[in-house]
Amino acid sequence: MRLRPNSRHGCAAALAVVATVFMAQGGSSQGLSGPLQKRAVEIEAAARAQAESARVAGAVQEPGLPNLANTRAGQTRKSVVTGVTPAGSSSTTPRVAARSGQRAIVTRYDYATGVTTRTTVDLDTGRTLHVRKDVNYPTPLAEEETQQALALARRAVAGIDTIVRSATPQTLDVSYMVPLNSDPSSPRYGHRMVVLWVEKPTRSEKVLVDLSTEEVVPHH
Repeated sequence: MRLRPNSRHGCAAALAVVATVFMAQGGSSQGLSGPLQKRAVEIEAAARAQAESARVAGAVQEPGLPNLANTRAGQTRKSVVTGVTPAGSSSTTPRVAARSGQRAIVTRYDYATGVTTRTTVDLDTGRTLHVRKDVNYPTPLAEEETQQALALARRAVAGIDTIVRSATPQTLDVSYMVPLNSDPSSPRYGHRMVVLWVEKPTRSEKVLVDLSTEEVVPHH
């Protein structure tokens, strides 16, 4: 199955979107081997556990959108790693590792808060070098999110299910775009939204999926 971004507008207008970004599948790990990806995520997970302990103890006030904790995905404290990439030199990335390729940035999206965390880790020492947290930040989709969005769309829209069932992995071409809802007055403000449609073998209608509430949003 082929995943790709597309810049054409569709049912995203139903969101009253102020700013929209278009992305296909995230989860990028270009330039890092499988073992290095795994190590980066392990280091990030350890740092995340420490941060959670500090939050529970009241030592740290974490950012976030309170309304998301009551969504279906938020109630389960769902979070996904959307990318593991080599870290380049920048003003926000401390120059701690001496050799190129020894640092990685792990990007994670948290459904209960709407926070995207980008953690820079040292793959040699296992240290966390830098953590940046942004609320309602444009974040690519993880592979598991594209799969979930398509599954929800197939259950809700018979036409999409028919096309997907008749296609082979080689001929199926699905496009995804991620609208960022920046309107605080919207009931879906900060939700993890996906617009998807099948391009091939037959073009389908566009469907708006809310991964936070795990439902397809009806057309208005």
